[in-house]
Amino acid sequence: MEILDVYNAAGELMGTLERGRAHAKDAGVYHKCVYIWVINSSGEVLLEQRALCKSNPGKWDTGVVEHAWTGETMLEACVRGVREELGVETSEDEYIFINETLNGFGWEFRIHYVLYKDIALGDMDLQENEVAQVKWLSLDEYKQFICTDAFIVHTREYKDFVVREIEAAFNKLKV
Repeated sequence: MEILDVYNAAGELMGTLERGRAHAKDAGVYHKCVYIWVINSSGEVLLEQRALCKSNPGKWDTGVVEHAWTGETMLEACVRGVREELGVETSEDEYIFINETLNGFGWEFRIHYVLYKDIALGDMDLQENEVAQVKWLSLDEYKQFICTDAFIVHTREYKDFVVREIEAAFNKLKV
């Protein structure tokens, strides 16, 4: 059972809750998730297809999304999430903080990071109960794909934000 730290909308720690309860429509408190955008030196962004046993089954999403467990730092959650979902070892210093947004619909603070890493698809050991498959897309392909029904449901505002931030991350890489 996953236990999460929970916060009020101002980000003040309120206690802990079991993950399912923290996601309830009437939770009244927020939890933290890390959203990791993986970008390689070829100028591609990694997409994950959600396992069929998950919510939003078979939908594609950007990179790794992981709940931060109680007492865990966001960087610890990043390292754990990439190791669990992709089977890839990383270190905390590889993650670049982008920003934090509040998702009132999902009762969560989204903590966004970029991970610049070259990972061959064959070198990934996907966690079957989380990830059905992964693929790399160019920035142009990604911008088109995020608007399709195959991509996980997010608000248009959030999708625009993600595209802007990924474009900025690409510009820093100078690909």
